[in-house]
Formats: sequence, C-alpha cells, structure tokens
Amino acid sequence: NFFVYTPPYGRACLFNYDMDYTFGLGEGTTYPVPPYDTTAYSFSVFPNTADNPVGKVSPVPKDMFDNHPAFRRVYWALLKELVDGPMKSEKTDTMVDTWYNAFVSNGVSLDAPTVIKSFVAGRRNYIIGSSGLAAVTNVAFAVTTADFSTGITPATIAGTAAVQVETIKVGSNEYPMTWTDVTTWQTKVGLTNGVNQLVF
Repeated sequence: NFFVYTPPYGRACLFNYDMDYTFGLGEGTTYPVPPYDTTAYSFSVFPNTADNPVGKVSPVPKDMFDNHPAFRRVYWALLKELVDGPMKSEKTDTMVDTWYNAFVSNGVSLDAPTVIKSFVAGRRNYIIGSSGLAAVTNVAFAVTTADFSTGITPATIAGTAAVQVETIKVGSNEYPMTWTDVTTWQTKVGLTNGVNQLVF
C-alpha cells in the first residue's frame, strides 16, 4: 500500500503505508498483528509458507530466491546496508521525531512515535543477530581454484566473496560472475599459451 506525494517542484515520492507490516518481516520475537489475525507470529528475512499465518501469501517469492543465489546476494547486501545506515537509531529516531514534531507544530494530534522507533530497533537487532547476516557478510574474498595446467580456454576459476562485493576484476577488467551460492562465485577466463598469472 502506497501514498503518492507530488510536490509543486521536484520528483514525486511513494510513501509505504503499511510500514509496520513491512518491517515486521524481520521481527525475531512474536508480534501480534490484529485485525488480520490474533495469533502471535514472526517472519524470517526469507519468509516461506511455514513462516506465514494461514491464508497469508509470502511477500517474498521463495522459489525466486531459492533458485537464484544472485538475487539472495542483493537482498542480503541491502539488509546489510540498512542495518549499517538508515535503521540505526540515530538516523531513524531523528527522522521520525522530525516528522512527529512537524505534525504537532501544525496542530495534528497524534501519539508519540516511541512504538515506531522500538519497532525498527527490534528488527535491526534481529537482522544483525539472528537472521544469518554475519554468515554472508563476514566472508573473505578468495580464489579457491588452485594452480593448474590445461589445454582448454576459457578456464573456469572459482572463489568466495561476501555479499558486499559488487564486482570482481581480473587484472583491470570486470568479469561476469556466476554465483553458485550466496558467497561462492565462478567465472570463465581466457588463457594464452604459456604461464598465465591472474590477478583478482
């Protein structure tokens, strides 16, 4: 659900209406969501049918992520970016308080945003501590293919990289990567006769 705001000058913006439900996908403890249902439940960052209440459709297509590690990498990288930036309390709280104070100063009566701030903080803590983020971000870049001899070119080279790694270069050239899982890559490199020293 979105509201569209089009200012007199500048670009239009989309505002997510169900922001609490959106952030709820990262909740690590039970959280009731009336009036949709009265059963406390929680979502993982990769929700599937087992995570969802009866009758609810997962907002993240599970098969898409299961079958495409490259998509999972992007999702994990965005989660990492969120917890390191916008979801930090010094940024979230400041933004929320600014909006709250603007409404109040214009005569709008509303509750203090304490719940919103704790809601975001709770989800940030879950993503950092319980989602599995560390396992895909604390990965050293490495080439795992050992030295070899071959009469075939191109040759397949493999390695590992954290989800924060966006591009991989061989020498000065960026190479397309195939991600066999979230942190394991492989690429094909053209070889010439003699010894080929590949610098990644």
